[in-house]
Amino acid sequence: MTNPVQKKRGGANKLTLFLLNNKALLLMLLIALVAAVSTGGLFVRINNIDNVTRQVAVLAIVGIGYTIIASGGLLDLSVGDAITLCVITYGSLTGVVPLPVAMLATIIVGALTGFFNGFMIRQFNLPAFVLTLATGQIFKGIAHLITNGASILQRDEVVKFFGQGRIFGFIPVPFIISVLMMVLVAILLNKTLFGRHLLAAGGNAEAANVSGIRVNLIKIGAHSIAGAIYGVAAIVLVGRVANAIPTAGDGYMMDAISAVVIGGTPMHGGKAKVIGTLFGVLLIGIMNNMLNLLRVGTFYQWIFKGIILIAAILLDGLTERVLAKQRANTSL
Repeated sequence: MTNPVQKKRGGANKLTLFLLNNKALLLMLLIALVAAVSTGGLFVRINNIDNVTRQVAVLAIVGIGYTIIASGGLLDLSVGDAITLCVITYGSLTGVVPLPVAMLATIIVGALTGFFNGFMIRQFNLPAFVLTLATGQIFKGIAHLITNGASILQRDEVVKFFGQGRIFGFIPVPFIISVLMMVLVAILLNKTLFGRHLLAAGGNAEAANVSGIRVNLIKIGAHSIAGAIYGVAAIVLVGRVANAIPTAGDGYMMDAISAVVIGGTPMHGGKAKVIGTLFGVLLIGIMNNMLNLLRVGTFYQWIFKGIILIAAILLDGLTERVLAKQRANTSL
């Protein structure tokens, strides 16, 4: 016979688990409510919602790319600088070569930055933290050398279309691209052999190796695919601002990692929540927009972002402990 106290405790545990598993969505809704109230309704105006959608599209693409990195238990601190190199590559080639060639070259450059990181880390057993900090400096240096630190203005309307255009007159093109990338990466991680192997390698690399998975190759591939996605983000970013700026990628690393952690993909790997990353991106975008509407200074915004990242890490740890406790109780 079930003890009423145990039954009540079980219900409480299920509620706690539900809240933790859906923390990104719940936090996003909470921030949206706070934004709507605190800005006196400015936040919910159609033109502002459209603006938020455009602003978060690039971060969404970057966050989706970083979800691949995190799901494999990997680390990449060169994200922003890789994006900058892709931006400068794209901006330098538009108007010089056919646009599809410029796009393909940009995506290839992004993939090569990821491949270089993955190869150096796996082949020479170098610490990812130090290595990706170093390669980030290399990518940034190359970008500045190409333009001598100057921006490259973009006048081509087709270039702008990918960052400013609309389909059917009201659906932003950047939004469509970010949703497409989300679907493709969700399929990659959940429905393909590569994705299953990456999650296995992220969860337990030694066990994956023993089972015949080529862990090094899989992780190099993860870095490369993520880099290619950063190339796509660069194409959208250049189109949105109509300029290729040698500091374009600054700030994206912190926001992308925050979105991924808030979304529920653990940094130690083994699990991927692509839709959670999207909610995390929306949360950050809504918060940034709210702070801008309230005219909160940049320095304070940095503090808020840091606090949110710490809170997300704490919630992630709490989720893992609750899940571990539930598994232990189930096995009894």
